Amino acid sequence: MTRLPVLFVVIGVLIAGVLYDRVDEQRPEVVAVETEAIVTPSVSDPSRLDGAWFCPVGSSSPNGFADQRVHVSNLADEAAVANVAVLTGEGRGPNIRVDIPPLSTQSVDLSSFSQADVAGAVVEIIGGTGVVGHTVQTEVGAAEGACSTHVSNTWFFAGGRTTRDSTQYLALMNPFPEDVVFNVEFYRAAGRPRRPAELQGGVIPASSVRIIDVGEFVAREENVATAISTVRGRLVAERLQIMDGVLGPEGAALQLGVVDAAPSWMLASGRVHAGGDDRVVIFNPSLENTASVDVQLWPTNPTDRSLYGLAPIPRELLPGRFEVVDLRAEADRFRLFLPYEIGVSVTSTNNVPVVAERWHLATEIDTNLIGAGGDQVESTLDIDESSADATADDTGEVPADEELSPEELAAEDVAPGELDVPGILGGQASELPQPTASSGIATTRGTEVLSDRWILPWVPLPSETSSVVVVSSPNDATAEIFVLSNGELAGPFREAVPAGGRAVSVINVPAAAGPILVVADQPVSVEAQVVAPDGSLSVIPGIPTVD
Repeated sequence: MTRLPVLFVVIGVLIAGVLYDRVDEQRPEVVAVETEAIVTPSVSDPSRLDGAWFCPVGSSSPNGFADQRVHVSNLADEAAVANVAVLTGEGRGPNIRVDIPPLSTQSVDLSSFSQADVAGAVVEIIGGTGVVGHTVQTEVGAAEGACSTHVSNTWFFAGGRTTRDSTQYLALMNPFPEDVVFNVEFYRAAGRPRRPAELQGGVIPASSVRIIDVGEFVAREENVATAISTVRGRLVAERLQIMDGVLGPEGAALQLGVVDAAPSWMLASGRVHAGGDDRVVIFNPSLENTASVDVQLWPTNPTDRSLYGLAPIPRELLPGRFEVVDLRAEADRFRLFLPYEIGVSVTSTNNVPVVAERWHLATEIDTNLIGAGGDQVESTLDIDESSADATADDTGEVPADEELSPEELAAEDVAPGELDVPGILGGQASELPQPTASSGIATTRGTEVLSDRWILPWVPLPSETSSVVVVSSPNDATAEIFVLSNGELAGPFREAVPAGGRAVSVINVPAAAGPILVVADQPVSVEAQVVAPDGSLSVIPGIPTVD
């Protein structure tokens, strides 16, 4: 495939080459794409870069639980108009019209024209090529995320916490003029699924949003998987996870749900380090079939696979069960030098579709406090005698301190067992592309699709080396990265991606935040990872667009 060298060609392809997903169309079947690569991409319906975008989680009242700000960007060289409408818990609220000049972004605080305890947003774009992200401000900090172009009658979340330091909100948005009838099921580490009566046959009135505090329906759990389905109508689902710092990290994370389970997932970005927790959660939503999965650590340099013996990590997921893979424990088992830059792939070896998430917790959870105050107390309702297979305690030894002398450690100015490099790559040390996060949480659903075109609708770019775009590929690829900055698409920033490896591109442009485009000559997976000046962490998955 010929690389696109000229900026207007990129814009033209993005406008003309996208297959549209209109909200009034039925979803097409998921099509599996055969490949000999480590990751088998599956292509579901792609996102459209104009039309309607849905931002479910939020509020628009003084000191609300998640005051929402939407960011509408126009990537075309022609003007666009955005209609921003607020949907509240009571129904449709006010709306405003926003003019979006070419190659620009307009940010709108919902509180500037609406006052509501629950306030989602629907953004309809006319003309241009529009993308929409949003920010919510919580009591523990801000969280960033893309808005959705999809509506569906099913949604899944592999993870979620309801421990005493955590609040998990689910936002269900009905953007249509008819009521939606829905069911919600919660899956725990043990026992049958919880099906709260209030959430069976529940109703979301026309043009409204319903917020569910999961902790009101599930006892304190380190992880809760969720399946949402509709009896009538379609909706949009998004999760806001808040952690208050009592047990470890403090911060908030936004994440859209998954419409369909898939046989493979790529979680491109991430760093395992001694001071934090890093976990992959895999959920099998099937109530009939056991899923056999391989979790593969995905290094930046593919030669690290043989250097460290990075073999697949097998897991068996019974119907309706999830598994939590502790990446820090696996890093110790493979004797990785920390901190270590690593992505993760999850592949169902028997083709039973699963859902995967990665949880980046910048501060290690104090497990000595887990259980205090009622954490992980099982509800007396709906409990059977069986329990899910416990996650294997498969930790290995930490690399021995004697591998470096005290003098060498002092010269490196690092603590024993942790080197300030992402690993020894072919005998050479590589510099970390950005600081290690010291606070906050980030969750990502990863991607079930490999594509040669990606959009990251809104990425904070607070300072030099604070934001990176991570591109992973099963094949040799060249990626071109463009950033909307000061009225132009800056770039391309070109990155070579080795087969079975990753490229980490530092985004250093004169902008505080903005959308990022990625165009590659081979199908790839894309995420952005941001470490803010205060040390907090964000991970933003890309949205694929398929030519």
